Amino acid sequence: MLSWTYLVKSTSTISRSQFKKQNAETNIRTLLAALGIPVVIPSSLSELDAEAARRGWCDGVQAITSIRNDLVHPEKGAPAPVTEAWVLGQRFLELVLLRLFDFHGEHANRTIETRWVGTVERVPWT
Repeated sequence: MLSWTYLVKSTSTISRSQFKKQNAETNIRTLLAALGIPVVIPSSLSELDAEAARRGWCDGVQAITSIRNDLVHPEKGAPAPVTEAWVLGQRFLELVLLRLFDFHGEHANRTIETRWVGTVERVPWT
C-alpha cells in the first residue's frame, strides 16, 4: 500500500499500469530506492543472511518476499528464518515512515540484536 501511494499517487514515479505489471518485490524495492533506503540484509541478522546466500537472494526485499511466498504456499517446503525476516520488514517500514515524515535525526536500529538503551544511529539518507 505504501509503494502504491508513494510511487503512483503521490509522486507519479510510475504509472498505475506499470505498477500493476510489476510484482510486489519490484514495487517495494522501487519504493525503498526512491527514498534512499538500503535494501541489504544486515549481518546482524545472521540466519537470514545465511539463508539468502544459500538461496541466492540478492537483497532483503527478495528475502522478505520469498519467505512470505513460502509461508503462503507451504508446499514449497524449506523452513526459513521467519523472525529475522519480520524484523527486517519492520526495519524497512520504520525507515519508509521516517523518510516520509522528513526525519533526519537518530533512531534505534532494531536489527542490532544486542544494543544498550540509548544506542542510536543516523538515518541512512542523512
